Amino acid sequence: MTLDHAVALSLFDDELPKLGLTARLMSDDPELLELATSRLEEAREVRGRAEQVGIHALAWSDPSFPPAFPMFRNHNYWNQEYEELVQIAEALG
Repeated sequence: MTLDHAVALSLFDDELPKLGLTARLMSDDPELLELATSRLEEAREVRGRAEQVGIHALAWSDPSFPPAFPMFRNHNYWNQEYEELVQIAEALG
């Protein structure tokens, strides 16, 4: 899966179930690849416009990613953040 494929998947918003998505992405799930391919041209356009204003998409596997985002301890960062917020909400509840 290329960076453009990943950007294409980000265009699906809530249409793409997030549960288990990381594992599917890491295993190059053919269904995700097909879904991403359906919006690949749009993804390239979006990424191009973003780069024109100084916003750059960055893959997890890019060597510059870890130094740029030290708070992302691992690929499961957002799941851990979500779980922590759920625990706080339940405690307030």
